[in-house]
Amino acid sequence: MDKLFTEVYSDDTIPYGPITFLATTWKASSELSGYAQQDAHEFFICALNQIHLTSRGFTNVSCNCIIHSTFAGQLQSDVKCERCGNITTTVDPMLDISLELKGKGGEVASAENTLGACLRRFTQPEKLGQKEYSCAKCGKGAHEASKRLSIRKLPPVLSFQFKVRFEHKTNDKSSARKIDAAIRFPASLNMAPYTTLAMKDTVKEQGGPASAVGPDAMYDYDLFAVINHEGQINNGHYTNFARFDDEWYRFDDDK
Repeated sequence: MDKLFTEVYSDDTIPYGPITFLATTWKASSELSGYAQQDAHEFFICALNQIHLTSRGFTNVSCNCIIHSTFAGQLQSDVKCERCGNITTTVDPMLDISLELKGKGGEVASAENTLGACLRRFTQPEKLGQKEYSCAKCGKGAHEASKRLSIRKLPPVLSFQFKVRFEHKTNDKSSARKIDAAIRFPASLNMAPYTTLAMKDTVKEQGGPASAVGPDAMYDYDLFAVINHEGQINNGHYTNFARFDDEWYRFDDDK
């Protein structure tokens, strides 16, 4: 990583290819090695995990390495029993947020292809089937329940992945197709409405004054990079747009 950052931020204007970084990742994850097409998100998570495991600050209890100090946050899941109202809460670590593009019925509606709409769907309560939940408070029998996700802790750098960019109409993978629907996203985003604290405030509004979520600056994010997949499933490749000094640059190794 030292060599990578040294080369990227040097005064040399010759285009730089992170060959050593790529080769190191291949050695650590053989499934990503070679020149076959790979998923950019899988490579991203693999690279983060490998840097984490080889960084200072890593322990079995906590970690203050550069990866977790930059990308790590927490997701909270609240499952509510519809019979007695008991809520079971679990908190899980996250390095990014995976968002669904598809709405009800599996169709991708262009009017809902915004980052905000995806986040609202991500944090909406979801009904669980009777076989999916058993309440520990009112008995072991199956009951209806609802599940809601929220962001308990936001990281300094927030990464989103749209996880349904490809779909299979049948069990035959040869029938797969790419979803070419455009996704709109803002240059600036306030994440306060999707946090655990904001969700609790929404519930409190019905019975009394809500507590303050905090100043907007705590939840404001500015867009600085976008990864795109161009082409089709079998012959496409990834490109990147990144902002530096308020100017946007396009990175394309096919040009």
